[in-house]
Amino acid sequence: VAPDLKFWKDPIPVLVFSCNRAMAVRDHVQKLIKYVFQLYRPSQERFPIIVSQDCDNEDVKKEVMAFGDKVQYIKHLAGDKTNITIPPNHRQYIAYYRIARHYKLALDHVFVDRGYTSVIITEDDLDISPDFFSYFSNTRYLLENDPKLWCVTAWNDNGKVP
Repeated sequence: VAPDLKFWKDPIPVLVFSCNRAMAVRDHVQKLIKYVFQLYRPSQERFPIIVSQDCDNEDVKKEVMAFGDKVQYIKHLAGDKTNITIPPNHRQYIAYYRIARHYKLALDHVFVDRGYTSVIITEDDLDISPDFFSYFSNTRYLLENDPKLWCVTAWNDNGKVP
C-alpha cells in the first residue's frame, strides 16, 4: 500500500552514478525498479530513473539498456579523455576532479536540460531499503520550507549490521 504522499507530488528523479561496475548497476537499478513498482507504479513519472555513466565500459551500458524504457541512460565523455585542468599541486586528486566533472554534467542534465526541481542521488554500489521512496517523498517538503536546508539525506556511515 502506498503511503500518503501529501507533502510532495512532483517528480523526483533518481540519478544513479555509474562507471565500470556492470553487475552493481544492474542490481541497484533492479532494486530501485522493484521498490518503486511496489509502492508507486505502474507510472514511471513519479520517480524516473536516470543512469549517468562516465566511463567507457560497454558492459555497464548493456546492463542499463536492458531495462528498456524503465530507465533513462546518459553517457558522458570519459573523464580520462577530457582536458581537465588540474593544478600541479593537485595531481594526486585527479579522480576527485573527474568525479566532480561527472556530477556537474549529470546534475546539469537533471536540472537544466530536464527542468526537475529535485533529485535523489545514488551510486551503483549503494544498497537501498524498501522505504527509500517513501522517505524521500515525505521529506522533500522540508527543502521547500527551510531556506537553510540544502539536502535531505539517508546516508549513514554506521548503517551496518552490528
